[in-house]
Amino acid sequence: MLKLVKLNQKISELLNFDIDFNESINNFSYNKMWVNEIPSNYFKPTISKIEKLIDKNIDYNDEQNIYFIESVLEDIQELIKSLNNRLLNYSSYDFSKIEWSVSFDFPDNPPENLTTELPTPLPSNNSESKTPVILQIVREFFKIEDTLDDSLIDVLIEKNIVTGYDDYELELIFAKAHLVYALILHLEMIYEVAGFFDSIIQTYKRRKAQVEEKLISFIPEDLKLEFNLSKTNLGHLFYNLYEIGIIAKDKKDVKDERTNLKNYINHANIYYFDKSTFTKVQKMTRAMPVDRNLDSKLLENEITFLNDMVEKLSQRIDSLTKIKAELVKRGH
Repeated sequence: MLKLVKLNQKISELLNFDIDFNESINNFSYNKMWVNEIPSNYFKPTISKIEKLIDKNIDYNDEQNIYFIESVLEDIQELIKSLNNRLLNYSSYDFSKIEWSVSFDFPDNPPENLTTELPTPLPSNNSESKTPVILQIVREFFKIEDTLDDSLIDVLIEKNIVTGYDDYELELIFAKAHLVYALILHLEMIYEVAGFFDSIIQTYKRRKAQVEEKLISFIPEDLKLEFNLSKTNLGHLFYNLYEIGIIAKDKKDVKDERTNLKNYINHANIYYFDKSTFTKVQKMTRAMPVDRNLDSKLLENEITFLNDMVEKLSQRIDSLTKIKAELVKRGH
């Protein structure tokens, strides 16, 4: 249990995020990384870490472990819903809510570029250009319908969108665009993790269904239990084993109909002796009537059967008593 608690904490730490706005440089940090320096593959290691954690700590054949996975998946789905709502709130430049902490001191590790500057694609950043996606986010901020393919600042000037905005405000516009991009990447990562968790659950359910189907469809004709008793006497046997408590009574059977017991006998590959051959048990309801005190002949048959069984059990006791005496004689 403690292992699963710690695992849940670790997964939560990996999936959650912390946003801080640094007033002195007009930029956001996302889990202590500047948003304009987050590459598109930033969250890949997080996905890999979670997969390895699950593979190391989860027993895929243990139902309780699968229940844990289902519970975590429910939490992840709530996180997805929350993050989608947050992105909806960030669909325009003028964010309606401030959902981050604020720092005022100049950072020890400031970003290399301003938020309005994007580095040239190089091997060091996987030759990645963030310009198109940031432009798309800015376009959506200001409801620009045509395609933007110029530099960030020039586009806003040409579209007469930045009238009245100073450099500080321009940097904030792009800082928010980078923040939205980080949130989109984070959401994509969470969707992938949710898909991984769901695949574990679905695989377990399919395997369980296959096993159950095999058990249901498997009729072991060579594994049958044959009783040297008539169907009526077989009914007497099970009825009385139930009556004296050797077969545990069904607490849910308030009407004492013994339905589960009869169903079990009907489906348990049990055979009774019928004249010269063994016949599979079916329809035990008639052979095991609950109300047995209405017919003296039926009662007489049951008493005869029980007396015969008592006699055979007495003979068995005598046999075991003799064996015991011999063992005692030999010091065993």
